[in-house]
This record gives sequence, C-alpha cells and structure tokens, in this order.
Amino acid sequence: PFGESGYGYHLYLPLRPDGHLDMGRLRAGDGRHRVRRQRPGEEPACGRLAVDAEGRLLFSFDGRPSNRQIGFATPPDRFLVGHRVAVAEEDGETRVFQVVAVRRE
Repeated sequence: PFGESGYGYHLYLPLRPDGHLDMGRLRAGDGRHRVRRQRPGEEPACGRLAVDAEGRLLFSFDGRPSNRQIGFATPPDRFLVGHRVAVAEEDGETRVFQVVAVRRE
C-alpha cells in the first residue's frame, strides 16, 4: 500500500503553515525550490521546479530532456504526512506517492 521504497521524490517547496503550497513564493523563483528524484539502479537526479502559465507544477532535470511534462498536472491541495500525491513521470505514467515527511525551513 505504500509503493516501493526505492522510488521517491524529495521536494523543496515553499509551504504555508497549513501545508498549502505558497504559489506566490514558488513563482518568484528564488532558486531554493528544487526536486531530487531517486530510483533503484540510478544516481539521484536533481532538478528545478517551475510553475507554468496554467498553474501546473513542473520538474526539469539537468541532462535529462523529456518530451513529456514531468510533475503535477494540478498541485496537490496540501502536503501533509500520509496524503498521496500523483506525479506524471517521463514515461507518460502517473504514479502515486505518499508524503512521508514534511520539514520546515
């Protein structure tokens, strides 16, 4: 029920105290908001987060061009431990991940 432990995303996002994403700070793009992906048999991939014109939260990884949009089609309502989030990945599949930790800056 909790997926595979070798697959994961570490998201460094600006969250408000209630766990909602702070879209204003994210759009400001100060460079602190990033993503790190881990998969079995691969080195961790580090990338950037961006918000497109339609409000989608997208991931981009250096040296890993993709023909597909990677990230959230719609950002999750809140990031809270135990909540599930769906991530669109490079292969076109949307996979569900569970939030296992939230830490404040």
